Amino acid sequence: MSQKKFCPQCGRKLPNLNNCERNFCFFCGYKLKEKKVKKACTICHKHINIERNKTTRCSFCESMYHSSCISSWLLKYNACPMCQNVFIFPNKIILEGK
Repeated sequence: MSQKKFCPQCGRKLPNLNNCERNFCFFCGYKLKEKKVKKACTICHKHINIERNKTTRCSFCESMYHSSCISSWLLKYNACPMCQNVFIFPNKIILEGK
């Protein structure tokens, strides 16, 4: 599998890591490729199908949740389940599940 030899962001030459895959630049932190990882809602622990399920991301930590799960969670706790940042005024769209 061929790897990029130069970072597209900073242009620096990337070191060879003996056939290990790199997904970020060591120098500037630029994400070189997106890994396809199955995502699960941390509230209900079920798989999130991005094409079928309505989803919501935390604006602080970028965690993804089912819209129905996070709306009920925010009404009860008013904080992100992962990073615990408090939403003083939860977004009306999140609570309506749109």
